[in-house]
Amino acid sequence: MKHILLYALLLWAGTAQLAAQTSAPSADDFWQRMPLLPDNGLSAGQFSSKSRHQQNGDTGNYLYNDEHGDAVIFEAYGPGCVRSMWGTAFDPEAVLKFYFDGEQKPRYEVNVLEFYQGRHPAFPAPFTSYERRGYYIAEACAGNSFLPIRFQKSLRISVKGKPTFYHILYDKLPYRSEVAPGQEQQDKDFIRQCLEGKTGPQQPADATHETSTTLKPWQTVDLLRHDGSGSVQSLEIEADTSSLFLRDVQLMMIWDDANSDPANGGGQGKKLAFERNEESRLFQVNTPIGMFFGSPHRVQSVQSLPVSVTLLPGGRMKLSCRFVMPFWKNARICLYNKSDVTFNNVRSTVLISGKEYPYAEAAYFTTFYRQGLTEYGRDWQFCDVQGCGWFMGAVQSCRLEHYCEGNEHFYIDGNRTPQINGTGTEDYYLGCFWPNRKYDSPFAGCVDDVRLLSGGDPDKFLEIYREDYLVPAVYYRFHLEMPIPFYNAIDARIQHGSESQLSSEYASLAYLYLKRKPVLHETDFIKIASEASRKMHRYTATGKCSPHPLTARYEGNYLYTNIEDEGYLHQDGTISFTVAIDPANRGVRLRRRSDQGIPCQKAHVYVDGAFAGVWADPQQNDILRWYDSEFDIHAGLTRDKKELNIEIVPQDGCSFTDFEYRILSYK
Repeated sequence: MKHILLYALLLWAGTAQLAAQTSAPSADDFWQRMPLLPDNGLSAGQFSSKSRHQQNGDTGNYLYNDEHGDAVIFEAYGPGCVRSMWGTAFDPEAVLKFYFDGEQKPRYEVNVLEFYQGRHPAFPAPFTSYERRGYYIAEACAGNSFLPIRFQKSLRISVKGKPTFYHILYDKLPYRSEVAPGQEQQDKDFIRQCLEGKTGPQQPADATHETSTTLKPWQTVDLLRHDGSGSVQSLEIEADTSSLFLRDVQLMMIWDDANSDPANGGGQGKKLAFERNEESRLFQVNTPIGMFFGSPHRVQSVQSLPVSVTLLPGGRMKLSCRFVMPFWKNARICLYNKSDVTFNNVRSTVLISGKEYPYAEAAYFTTFYRQGLTEYGRDWQFCDVQGCGWFMGAVQSCRLEHYCEGNEHFYIDGNRTPQINGTGTEDYYLGCFWPNRKYDSPFAGCVDDVRLLSGGDPDKFLEIYREDYLVPAVYYRFHLEMPIPFYNAIDARIQHGSESQLSSEYASLAYLYLKRKPVLHETDFIKIASEASRKMHRYTATGKCSPHPLTARYEGNYLYTNIEDEGYLHQDGTISFTVAIDPANRGVRLRRRSDQGIPCQKAHVYVDGAFAGVWADPQQNDILRWYDSEFDIHAGLTRDKKELNIEIVPQDGCSFTDFEYRILSYK
């Protein structure tokens, strides 16, 4: 049942074992399936030109040089799909080469500018774009591609010429996962509809809640109080254009609040939204209304896919939200005026569908709001939460000092290495070369042009004015082309400056679908330096195997923490060990601490004698050397078993390092 309900969502998420469906998927399918939990084994990753020092040299870096001398910028073993490619400051002579599924010759060779300008028939507009989004240099153009690029066995992307700034987001499935026939075309159809502006849920509403009210100082007004199950399909609020309204009115949402359930002694008129109980505290939205809709400081048009601000005649504005929000007992949406000002003629429309989602397989729509000064040596945190769901994106406001050099660092499921690790704040929001022009797209945008607002000269380059820092820059990024799945926890952060060393005023709102029940749990652990641990797990290694002590640091927020450990360096032979797993598992994940100072590690993995896929780490960092590498095993090799015998065989003359293994079971 779960796979049938997930079908449309997983068309873009790239999952396996999909049921047949006769009608073509649409943008509405995406909105309706969005709250459903991710399928086990789907993981997200990113390759970027990030500095190996984790400083400001986030350009010209790549994985390795291939046999042709080209710079490899992406390499993954599938099945999987590239979902987003961003870049800037391109070498106009550079050529991108795409090698699919072990091909010896590239299937596509395309000039990098032609790629992003949509001039190659395999990579057409509107999937690709190339536009000026910054001021610092005359050619401050960002290239973006949202074309789904699917591979079954592997994909390598190399650059003939000079690699510059880039990041590539992709998702991946365990070996043996099957992709439904025609899925790549269905992925493309969905993205095309998004880029063409088919943005809202189109399900017929079973109930419409409309209000028209005056919001008095320190008053709370309900926009929705609904008993029973269902889902919010859309929310629209109209008000006079007022920056005070955006800053001082709080938007609050509570799902399944026990205090409003008559069966629990509650009912109408009971606790206010901000008087939270234990249940409502866990699943709610509580944020300034301008932040929620992407315009926190001043009235400005915003045209993202899930939220928007539209300026209307007569000094009015319409705030629209298209996230689908399920609930099972009741729902409440309200506005709380935290000011001494009265706001007249506030209107709202909430559309409700009576369709009930399976409670065990869906998540609550949830946001996390933060505001304040940055802390020295600590990345700014979008959210840090346990559970299972999707990270959908963020709105961020930045002011003071040169914050734009900060890279995003997303730690997923307790991994100590950020799987999402980019090249700069404005790059995360798919722009380039701060200060940025205003730009709007379905997935990312810059809401305010700080150069114009500060009174600076937009025609002067290589200059940054102090006034540019005094106006808050506001960005949004919604990962709708590839929501980021997590099964145990997500800790999403972004730097302020290249080493989180700047004092700035930040505010942020993270958007998630969250079920506070982790489905990925650690079931075993091997410490390679411990003879007792090796013996307990029957760990053996043949061939050229030597002790490998190392004191090193991880990338990300733990840059200054040295960790000492001892493991092995394997140059050939076979690594074998036995681990305990949950017999009720729905797949298993191996997590290995490795030394990425040893380049291009690659091995075949066997589970109880059956081939389970290729474990490859093509990156290299001889400065920040610790790296937590992960490998997912398909449930067909693990289901109903209490233990697994794992064999790892290094390939192609590559070395392989291991210091510890953590074994996690999906359940």
